[in-house]
Amino acid sequence: MNDSIKDAYIRSSNRSYSFPVGLEKGKLIWIDLQEGHLLIAGTTGSGKSEFISSLLLFGTYTYSSLDFQYILIDFKGGAFGQAFYGFPHCAGKITNLETEGMERFLLSLQAEIEERQVALARFQEESGKPANIHAYREQGNKMAHLWIVVDEFAQLKSRFPDAMSDLKEFARIGRSLGIHLILATQKPAGIVDEQIVSNSKYRICLKVHTAADSREMLMHEGASRLNRAGEFILQEGSRDKEVKGRSFYIHSSSSCLDSIRYVNQDLKQESLLNWVRKKVEARQEDSISIVMPMLGECSFSSLWLLDWPKQKKVYEAKLTYGQSALILCHEAQEKIVDSICAHETDVYILHKNFEWKSLYFLLKEKKRATLVVFGTKDVERIVNIPFLKIYCLTSSYEARNEELYRLFTYRILSSFYDIDHARAFMQTYKISRKEFPMMNLAYKQTICSGIWSQAENQNSLAAPYPQIDQMFTLSQAKNYFSSYVLGYGSDCLPLVWQRKRPLLIAYAQAKKEEDLFYLMQIWRAQDPVLDICVGRIDERADVSIIQIQEGTLLDTKLVENMDLAWFGAGFNDYAYTFHKRSILEPYEMILFQEESIDCGACLHIYE
Repeated sequence: MNDSIKDAYIRSSNRSYSFPVGLEKGKLIWIDLQEGHLLIAGTTGSGKSEFISSLLLFGTYTYSSLDFQYILIDFKGGAFGQAFYGFPHCAGKITNLETEGMERFLLSLQAEIEERQVALARFQEESGKPANIHAYREQGNKMAHLWIVVDEFAQLKSRFPDAMSDLKEFARIGRSLGIHLILATQKPAGIVDEQIVSNSKYRICLKVHTAADSREMLMHEGASRLNRAGEFILQEGSRDKEVKGRSFYIHSSSSCLDSIRYVNQDLKQESLLNWVRKKVEARQEDSISIVMPMLGECSFSSLWLLDWPKQKKVYEAKLTYGQSALILCHEAQEKIVDSICAHETDVYILHKNFEWKSLYFLLKEKKRATLVVFGTKDVERIVNIPFLKIYCLTSSYEARNEELYRLFTYRILSSFYDIDHARAFMQTYKISRKEFPMMNLAYKQTICSGIWSQAENQNSLAAPYPQIDQMFTLSQAKNYFSSYVLGYGSDCLPLVWQRKRPLLIAYAQAKKEEDLFYLMQIWRAQDPVLDICVGRIDERADVSIIQIQEGTLLDTKLVENMDLAWFGAGFNDYAYTFHKRSILEPYEMILFQEESIDCGACLHIYE
């Protein structure tokens, strides 16, 4: 290999998958990681992390990010792998070593494995060739070799013992899929599972403290007698091939790349690591993530950022019109409302610029709006209206409201204090506590983690609407009400005559005549030909209005074919007259329309 090697050849997909690991008497020692895994042992200061770094450095310089990728699991808080996070070959890093960080890594990797298995199975079916990465790539298909690099494997095993079964499975099936484990540990005795050992093509042992550790890796004590940092013993296969060498040091200006004459520039005082980083950045290669960054490390501009490790993605999201979110939280409601207001337009907040009694006017006038309400009382009336977004905040879970909860598009859990309520609310036992801005989100049968935007609210609230129980002038009422409104119900929405049958309006109190007079003025304004008969029942009229007094007799057959609206008090005294049942609670207005009964209050109108 001479100095004229071109960059395009160096990064060719057709290159072998051999890596230099060090020198033996001035000659390079190569390992072929195309098949199998690599185990590395070495005590603190033996050069173990530097050994892995030299492999990564060679890979990033020599191979395209479409041919070589790695995921770093770093138990040193980023000290080991930080230099390699910025390369396009980095498909993920796990430095958050809490349970959630490991779980999302395993889910993401499982998704990657399944994708590869599907692609290779399809390739085998179509080509008749073996379902492995080598045959797949030989036909010109793209699939990168992926390294899972774990520094301090013993810590991973002790902190996440449940993950070992997954790693054993990865070791078993990973080779044909191009997924390779690079596992490093200080004390190999009792740490590396036999199944992983049997699937590992190479074992490299740097200096270890005890003869037992050396025997665990090499079947002899030689590594315990190594003295210098970087010295190692390499065994391949069934231990019948062994070589002793000295690894590279990437922070100097002379290293693995320099030794094989890939680098023919004068590095001067610059380290090889920095030189390679600049070269790789200049190539502007694509980076394809498998394990996405933790949510707290991501910048985003939407209301939510959602983590879907099974899809190897994070999504920016917020409600679309017609959707609703039920949010269970105790301590962060004000912050959540600020976030919503900062990312939504036309926001109406209950008890600030919106009341339930304003709902009719808002629905009538606004083409689109966002409502923020507190508590689930009365919220059923607005859930999933096509032109509304509903954010409903509640501080408690009540099992009796589960049927109502199912109407919401999303359930969101943030800053809760009762784990049992949280599990019932999210309908899963497996739930972790999230403090704002973190959250759990449930959509259908899927639960994911998410984070709220903490942008400050700079939007001014929209002007409030009138309330349906207020006094309206006749001109206001004509403007606001465009249907045959008789009053409004307990849900603060109008009670409307549908005009499928003639309407009989009856009352006992003379003071209701003025209310009915103004009401008919509204109806006539929108329907000038409406036939209204006052003082008697006219079967040919659209509307008949009568006052009921003691002894009033009605044509029962005629009344049975009409809708009935009663205004004012006293209905139960005359219910028998209309062949209607009594109403237990007193209402200002009662509407019998076909098979339904609606009760409520009258509109208040004046000249």
